[in-house]
Amino acid sequence: MSDYIFNVFRNIHKRYDLMNHLFSLNIDKLWRDEAAKKAVSLTNSNARVIDVATGTGDLAISLYKHAKSSGKIIDIYAIDINPYMLSIAKSKIAKYKYNINIEIADAENTRYEDSYFDLLTSAFALRNFDHLDSFAEEAKRIVKDKGYVVLIDMAMPKNGLAKAFFEGYFDFIVKAGSLINKNSYLWLTESVRKFDVERFINILKSKGFDNISYKELLTRLTFMITARVNK
Repeated sequence: MSDYIFNVFRNIHKRYDLMNHLFSLNIDKLWRDEAAKKAVSLTNSNARVIDVATGTGDLAISLYKHAKSSGKIIDIYAIDINPYMLSIAKSKIAKYKYNINIEIADAENTRYEDSYFDLLTSAFALRNFDHLDSFAEEAKRIVKDKGYVVLIDMAMPKNGLAKAFFEGYFDFIVKAGSLINKNSYLWLTESVRKFDVERFINILKSKGFDNISYKELLTRLTFMITARVNK
């Protein structure tokens, strides 16, 4: 992760969750829940799951809750390279005594052994990786053969009306976010505008992932990609 992106999140980490919930009208919780539900459905009991670039830990927590409610026991790891964001995750996980392993680590270059995990998840992080090809390679390396990745992020809708709406809404987000840090919210909105979903899917294909599915989630701004590791 570049120093610029590191500082984007350092500057807003204390208000990151609050602003996400406000700007999305709490729909961001539904997005993560859908990804967590999908991920848990792809695992067996005693699976080992890693949530990379976990940020403030919301997806990892949702994974834990969905696994528990479905009667599955899964070992969850949550990693992030930014200690400021991870400090929020640690506080939430400690408060509710969730059994989640937390570690400062780079999603593009982890310490884990080959094929260590059954499944990998990530929420709203793809736009922040320096090298998507390196991330895809690392995900394939640490996930077992026939294991899965479940990823959610944002990209600008192509439809004229939806695109026009979000262009205007993003201007509002930047103005409101300026009360905390204007540069950070400029990045968060511009990265959505610029993210190329087709390019990322092609990267996954080039690295050997198969069974790739793409699904637009509620509001069409957010998408979920599920792909299987094929070694």
